[in-house]
Amino acid sequence: MTFYRKGDEIVATFRPEEIDVLRMVVTQVSELVTDGLRADPVFERLFPDVYQDNPVEAAELRRYTEDDLKQAKVDAAAVVLETLDEHTSLTVEQADAWLRAVNDVRLALGTRLEIDDDFDIEEEYEDADDERGLQISVYGYLSYLQESLIDSLG
Repeated sequence: MTFYRKGDEIVATFRPEEIDVLRMVVTQVSELVTDGLRADPVFERLFPDVYQDNPVEAAELRRYTEDDLKQAKVDAAAVVLETLDEHTSLTVEQADAWLRAVNDVRLALGTRLEIDDDFDIEEEYEDADDERGLQISVYGYLSYLQESLIDSLG
């Protein structure tokens, strides 16, 4: 699967198993955004405090902005779920929503996998048990998907 530009559209073809995985992970992150708790490290990663040195100001800003930020993430996920098909054709605006949603899923999964600057995806994959190996491969796929989207929008 690769995204590419065709005129004014961004197009891609997905295999059924890719659709299943994308639908699952996008839905999970959308639900986490809707129901998440600030104590969850993934929620914290998706909604970091702007004023990390001042919890009072951070809470005040969060009070005014968090609902809108949550809704924007849920809306981007909805675009993915609505347009995800074996033959996907997107407007530039829809592709931008895809990019935001895929980024959110990567951030969420990366947080769960404790990915940092020293993370070697190939080494980690080789040393992983089945479930972690699957999660690492999904993370790698999402990274590829994100890069392909960026290239098609550029």
